[in-house]
Amino acid sequence: MKIAYFDCGYGAAGDMLLGALISAGLPVKPWLKELDKIALPPGSFKIEISDVMRCSLAAKKVDVHYEKYHSHGYEDSHSHEHSLEHTHSHDGEHSHSHDDHHGHDHEHVHSHEDGHSHAHSHTDSPDHSHQHEHDRNLPEVLRIITASEITPMAKELASKIFTTLGEAEAKVHGTTVDKVHFHEVGAVDAIIDIVGFAIAYDMMQIESSTVSPLPVGSGKVQSAHGWFPVPGPAVLNILANAGVPIASAPFKHECLTPTGAAILCTVAKEAAPMPSMTISNTGYGAGTFNPNGFPNVCRVIIGDAIELAPTKLESRLAIV
Repeated sequence: MKIAYFDCGYGAAGDMLLGALISAGLPVKPWLKELDKIALPPGSFKIEISDVMRCSLAAKKVDVHYEKYHSHGYEDSHSHEHSLEHTHSHDGEHSHSHDDHHGHDHEHVHSHEDGHSHAHSHTDSPDHSHQHEHDRNLPEVLRIITASEITPMAKELASKIFTTLGEAEAKVHGTTVDKVHFHEVGAVDAIIDIVGFAIAYDMMQIESSTVSPLPVGSGKVQSAHGWFPVPGPAVLNILANAGVPIASAPFKHECLTPTGAAILCTVAKEAAPMPSMTISNTGYGAGTFNPNGFPNVCRVIIGDAIELAPTKLESRLAIV
């Protein structure tokens, strides 16, 4: 049985998990073709894949660009714009970088008087011009996934991950899942991270996964609606519901995003040390934050599960 171990000693975000699978051998061009089958308007996003170094460790960095939505709303185009994989190392400016140390554009939900909740990305300003008619709630996102021409297994996994994320956000804000809305920018980013991961997971034919205990970090992170504590309440809800333990770590920044937590807690059957396996591939996915003291990456180890036979130990002590 093909299994995966997600070793996330420094945390995880959706884009980092994608980078880890790409680094572990995901065929990029077929994966990009599958992304084109997501039922989003043409020209909604662009994928950039880069080779980067994190504390002298080679890793893959994935960025989702969605400038067209951010600046102009819906815009006609004949195809999604996917960049091919870069072979050089760089840490350039990306379209959704912000104060989050992982550089991942996850959402905070804001409740309005109409009883709905709206998710805003960290880069949104309070006087944003996004129109409510461009928001998407969870049922609408699930309809997009259902309408996509991807495999049934990828649809099922993506739907489960999004539901995990929606339920956690709804609990935070005292509302129902159906009333949690995502602004267009954040929704596109989350859709690509989550559906893209589900497609990749299916393409790599991984049958079972285990995740390490997860560090969450500490401190505060700024959103359009004020400073939020780290770990965020949605992350805590996801971990609590899944029973995944938190790893003690001295990091004074956000290590685990809601999207990363939702993905890992959905695919992993357990949180435990690395299972017994014969290793076939390993991969490293990078976050934007690039400290000197540790590699800000998550690692995936893929292989075939094995059952270890008990080993008989013989005493080497001389019997007098």
